[in-house]
Amino acid sequence: MSNARNTYLREMGIDVWVLRENVPDSPVGIERLGARQEIAVEQAPPVALVQRAQAPANRQPASPTTQARSATKDAVLPGRSASQTSQLEPKETTIKPVGQPEPEFLLCFMDYTVAEQDFSCVFYLPYATRSLPLEVSRFADSIGVARFSQLTVPERSELRWPMVKAAHIAQSAAEAKQVVGAGINQRGRHVLVFGQAAFEYFDIPPQAPLGVSCAVAGKVLWPLADVNHYFTETDAKIELWRILVEIKASGALGARNV
Repeated sequence: MSNARNTYLREMGIDVWVLRENVPDSPVGIERLGARQEIAVEQAPPVALVQRAQAPANRQPASPTTQARSATKDAVLPGRSASQTSQLEPKETTIKPVGQPEPEFLLCFMDYTVAEQDFSCVFYLPYATRSLPLEVSRFADSIGVARFSQLTVPERSELRWPMVKAAHIAQSAAEAKQVVGAGINQRGRHVLVFGQAAFEYFDIPPQAPLGVSCAVAGKVLWPLADVNHYFTETDAKIELWRILVEIKASGALGARNV
């Protein structure tokens, strides 16, 4: 590397290495790489002194009370999380409705009326049942014949619960009980309730003995087993016949009193 080129680079502020034999005789010190940084560090005043010099002269040191308040402000109280104490960033809260278990069932009503005498049959069926099965309908008609000694065409109705498939509509067991209770006046004076799962909607105690009547809302309710039980058990049909005889006797007694 020529001396002219080295001189040009030095003028541009770029340090270059030169051979020892090319060093001029004038007393020019050769600095080691990084020596300038070491000297700058040794000559720089300590950081604490710089900060102390920049602080206002009339500033008083913090009192113990002020330090305690600052520590209390920054601390998180026991039992609280940092998110509860910080109000810097408001958080969006989404309120979700508390879901209640919704029962699923089908209640089929058959109301029989002859002259001034009436009674009703209520069948508790699975929700997936499309309508009252034919064998259940014939079974109810047979009960009507045994009660009135003649074939009677009943009024049919049903309650499918939930009434609609909507998550925003409350359709719990409590609401179902209110709907059934509101329609109890449309039933006959004696109501045969088939299916223990239906008892709670008619205010029948869950441990009520089968075949023993109970008075609810001005009606005489007869808690009975599931309707399929009477299709297979002969003794169950005999017990049901006894109930019908009692209902018929109470109807005849009521007619005589009138």
